[in-house]
Amino acid sequence: MKNINSYRKFSRNNNEPNKNGDYVLYWMQINRRFQYNYALEYAIGWANKLGKPLLIYEGLSIEYPWACDRFHAFIMQGMKENLDFANSNDLNYFNFVEPKIGGGKGLFYRLAENACTVISDEYPVFIIKKHNERVADKIDVPYTTIDSNGIIPLGVTGKDPYSAYLFRKTMQKNFKEGFTNPPKKDPIEELENRDKVVLQKDFLEDYPKADKMLENIQETISGLDIDHTVGIIDMTGTRQAALGKLGHFIGHSLLEYDEKRNHPDEKKTSGLSPWLHFGKISEYEIVKAALDHQPEGWTLEDLTPNGGKNSGFFKGDGNIESFLDE
Repeated sequence: MKNINSYRKFSRNNNEPNKNGDYVLYWMQINRRFQYNYALEYAIGWANKLGKPLLIYEGLSIEYPWACDRFHAFIMQGMKENLDFANSNDLNYFNFVEPKIGGGKGLFYRLAENACTVISDEYPVFIIKKHNERVADKIDVPYTTIDSNGIIPLGVTGKDPYSAYLFRKTMQKNFKEGFTNPPKKDPIEELENRDKVVLQKDFLEDYPKADKMLENIQETISGLDIDHTVGIIDMTGTRQAALGKLGHFIGHSLLEYDEKRNHPDEKKTSGLSPWLHFGKISEYEIVKAALDHQPEGWTLEDLTPNGGKNSGFFKGDGNIESFLDE
């Protein structure tokens, strides 16, 4: 019987790994974090299997839809955090912020030329979906995307559920297995080959690392050809900020959620949407934090599939039930 996480894997071509490549490449497109990331975990598995170092690439285009100061700042703050984390953990991490339209053209393919295999994030919408469909046939090594989008893999359904009722039925059927096969908290701890990946001088001349651009994000953004009318707000796009937001919600709002979530003055919703959208925190972490606050004695054995109804599956505290149902 297949483990539920096998449904997270999408093989995008039939190419064989290049065992003479310099590294395994992980393209961090949407799950912009080093923790609880199935795709990173899978990439590390391949690096260990081939005895190769891992190169992690995180980029930011200037041409994505609705590119503006607000989104750019949020993403770049997360990239700066990732840079600091990579440096402190001796990881091979290449970041790139496109300075002008077309400035990043060809970058990914240049990195893929020297890779043994390429792993990236599975994502069903936005530009990531188009990227994944386009690049697989243009490289000579395997291109595999891994779904880290939720507790339940996208691949367990033959087609998209078109109603909340149908989604709940699928969720209730698969929740326990998905939740008990979580992503690893710190997959990089298992990376065996820590050799330094040295990128060619001409490559770095064509695509300079974003380290300096991340030192003064506001100044960098002011010189980019993006929408400057949507300004930067007081919301930091880091994983640390996401964890702080989660902790505040769990401690101050979760157990009042059912009654007060729709009251605009109470502010009892989680507020985690921006960090989820840009992959700074995993759904697993949020669900686990909520379930850890179920009444004493509650266990996963109390889960009660009920044919897709919007209450009664999680049992326990009604506030937690309401939050997780949404």
